[in-house]
Amino acid sequence: MSLLRTLGASAALTLAAGALSAASLSFEVLESRFYDAQGGNVRMIADTFAAESRVRWGQDGILMSETSGYSYENRVTPFQENENDVFAIGAFRHFNKPINQGTSITSVNMAIRGLVSIDGGTAVERIFDFQIAHTETPNSGTCAFGGANGQGVNANGCADQVVITSTEDTDVFQIGDQTYTLNILGFAASRADAEGGLFDSAFLSPEGGVNRRILAASFQVADIAPVPVPASIMLTLSGLGLLGGMGAYRRRRKAS
Repeated sequence: MSLLRTLGASAALTLAAGALSAASLSFEVLESRFYDAQGGNVRMIADTFAAESRVRWGQDGILMSETSGYSYENRVTPFQENENDVFAIGAFRHFNKPINQGTSITSVNMAIRGLVSIDGGTAVERIFDFQIAHTETPNSGTCAFGGANGQGVNANGCADQVVITSTEDTDVFQIGDQTYTLNILGFAASRADAEGGLFDSAFLSPEGGVNRRILAASFQVADIAPVPVPASIMLTLSGLGLLGGMGAYRRRRKAS
């Protein structure tokens, strides 16, 4: 289910934009939170919006520092990104500790709240939601995601898998009379990889470590389908010779 995407996807989006002028999106403030964790024994979840958000899980009786969990640190604001460019929006960490079977979550929702503006306009608050699925693996026996136990990514036991399950058109939002989408695309190994368009919807997280990924994102002007015009009106417009004028008007608007 993991799908590797490259800069080619961004290039295709750029071509699709045609003659439209590229917009710029400014982030004045970024905050995030985890919420609605499923399964397991959640020991702590910071479910209010903050610059850094955290969730930890595992059996009772162990120190919080020995629990497994996620943290997410939002990118420092303010910053600005151009339409169709892939960019880093924050840093994600998985604290992968040995925990008892049945005490791990299976998924958790995450929300990013931003104070955003388009092309230097008035800033507005918008919230973008997605889900992260988690597969906790036993540290003995055959590893679920391949590779020999005790080697490579499985050197300290079988690696866990972390997956963003909602990666396309994460949120549609409107500013003024224009609609946009902010897409949470996946995990990148570094900020340079994210900005180079190299990211993945999933990663394997080695046991016993703090495993860091950059969250890659992009935004586009939404491709909203035109409202269909009834045939009777189209015939009337054609009879009046207005269709050609409407087409020329649309072309002028796109070129402006």
